[in-house]
Amino acid sequence: MAMSFEVLHNSVNINAAVEYTITLNYGRQDPTQVCSPMTAAIRIIYPGSGLDPSDFQLGDTLNIRQLNTGQATISMFQGTITNMVADHETIRIQAISKWLGSLARTFIDMPAYTNTNLQTVGQDALTAAVAAGAPIGASWTVNTKLYNVTVPAQTKVSALAYLQSLESSEPNGIVREYPAGFVSFAGYNQRRVSTMAASQKFLWSAKTSWSYEWTLEKNSADFRNLASATYVGGTSSYADAASITARGQFAQSTSTYLVNADDATYIATRNVQHGLNPGWRTTGLSIRLDKFTDLERYQVCDQMRTGSYIETPVLSPAVGNQFFVEGWSDAIAYNSATNVSQWVRTLFISDITSSQSAQRYQDVVSGVTYATVNATYRWVDLEQYTI
Repeated sequence: MAMSFEVLHNSVNINAAVEYTITLNYGRQDPTQVCSPMTAAIRIIYPGSGLDPSDFQLGDTLNIRQLNTGQATISMFQGTITNMVADHETIRIQAISKWLGSLARTFIDMPAYTNTNLQTVGQDALTAAVAAGAPIGASWTVNTKLYNVTVPAQTKVSALAYLQSLESSEPNGIVREYPAGFVSFAGYNQRRVSTMAASQKFLWSAKTSWSYEWTLEKNSADFRNLASATYVGGTSSYADAASITARGQFAQSTSTYLVNADDATYIATRNVQHGLNPGWRTTGLSIRLDKFTDLERYQVCDQMRTGSYIETPVLSPAVGNQFFVEGWSDAIAYNSATNVSQWVRTLFISDITSSQSAQRYQDVVSGVTYATVNATYRWVDLEQYTI
């Protein structure tokens, strides 16, 4: 179960005689946010290493890789240097990801679209980004989208900003990256646990390397009983009258490029159903990944991303143990001379009831009948619950 790390600067390994700490930030903290490009911060102690602050320049490439016994070497971060600070013994470097980072700084020209499927628009935007110089070597995927949109023409717009502006028109729409080199414009179907690939499910309820320095939070900003969604022809809304009578009105509005009023109504309905009983926000949930097996660490690097499913031990009677991964912060300490390694991942997670996709008829377990379903459920409640 040996684990080590490599830091490659412009493809040159700078590990030798260097002690360093690394912080990696990925994704987002909750489902209401867009995903930010992954960032890396590295502190290098350079005296005696043959390195010098002048060796590093803005725009240089940085590749942070992990090696696990018996597994292929895998990248945890690939990006370019954006900031440097040096003193008499340390070099502190900050870098932004090669994948979403490149989309953020790549400008594209996009034509107008009228009543066009969102998948087509997203694919055209990624194709335009690659043509404009977004990094070669990444895999670009646009998952199946449900809805049609009408989008105005835009000139010299950030490719990432353009794609993120489309997200509000697709439930669970998200532009996400894999640290090893993959970008996808995912949608509604990618947050359905019953049909999610096994590689996206991290069943860690029996793991014992968790930290107990986590917190739970409930916020009125997550509560809503009235929602509206604008579309090209107007505004649709949905309200839970019983909740409004009991608690007063808590409203939320969403702007979309949607064409059909029914699609906008569904967005509004879904926003209310996921906001009537918001789950606890869980922060600071950390785990020692250096205590995992070599294969497990490799799978974490290779597969975990925003939208992955995770099971934890029961943290408290107030919450369950089923969550979606929204993002994380890695803290890595490594000394190549002594081979001392530590990797702590602090997860940003959301309760699955706050953003999961509704079950379909074909997803319901065989044998379920009307009589066996919770009698208090309304049809609209099944947007949030799984039977």
